[in-house]
Amino acid sequence: MWRTAKTLDGDETNAKKVSDIGDPILFGHLPVPTNAFQPRMADGVTLPTLHQRLGSFLAPVSPLFCAGTIASSVGYGTAAILVAVRSRLRPSFQTETIPVNVLHASMYTGCFMAVVSNIRYQFLQGVVEPIVIDRWVFSGIGSSITDDNEKNEIEPARDVFGRRQSLVVVRSFMIFAVRWMNGLLGSVLAISGMRLLGLQRMKG
Repeated sequence: MWRTAKTLDGDETNAKKVSDIGDPILFGHLPVPTNAFQPRMADGVTLPTLHQRLGSFLAPVSPLFCAGTIASSVGYGTAAILVAVRSRLRPSFQTETIPVNVLHASMYTGCFMAVVSNIRYQFLQGVVEPIVIDRWVFSGIGSSITDDNEKNEIEPARDVFGRRQSLVVVRSFMIFAVRWMNGLLGSVLAISGMRLLGLQRMKG
């Protein structure tokens, strides 16, 4: 995620002294950007090096792995308990899939989030949204509105405001759409990986 840059007094020497303030620290000494594709560090001045950009992929690996493992273990564990209870209460009940190994599925989900989800969201929040959508798509539209206003000064202000509001709505919808597609892609990749590794199989 993007973070608001620290307020600076304009002195570059002072800016360098606080260049690592607010940035995640990797291996206890290397400040890394919160996103591998962001142009500046948290101070808004320092340019990330290649090592720092690569490090930004490694920084969230551990928390993402833990979050994915814990969340999936709760989900798969709860589902397994409910299936067992239903089978106990209704012996004729049969599932269409082979029971999922909770430990293996949880470890897989943790690794998936640490690697695949990490890369997907860094690309989404570092390239697609700020560059493709905000810089390439909507910056040009915004400048065209300004040019039109300079050519036609009698255009009512409410029309300009209405057009800008329409662009805001379109931009919000586009961001919602790409995030939804990113989530759908993640679900497809996760399920495909489980089937490929034999963690999710149909009986017979």
